Amino acid sequence: MGTSVGIEVQHFIENLERHLTSVAPGRLQSDTCLRDLPEWDSLQALVVVASFDWDYGVTISADEFAGTRSIRDLHDLVTKKLQH
Repeated sequence: MGTSVGIEVQHFIENLERHLTSVAPGRLQSDTCLRDLPEWDSLQALVVVASFDWDYGVTISADEFAGTRSIRDLHDLVTKKLQH
């Protein structure tokens, strides 16, 4: 996707679903907390954090990731980083 500022939430969710192969497509919503998913584990967390670099060129620290709750929070964090 490059480094364009402003990612639509739905596109952000679709990118996450592409990387989280254990999660059925269409299951994630902006208010979904990834940590609450039964299939969530530390490997899934690493994939998500790495996906932000692959898809958007944005690095998210472990502390930043831990400070989020929902997919919307992650979206807002990535969008904010793209603006800087």
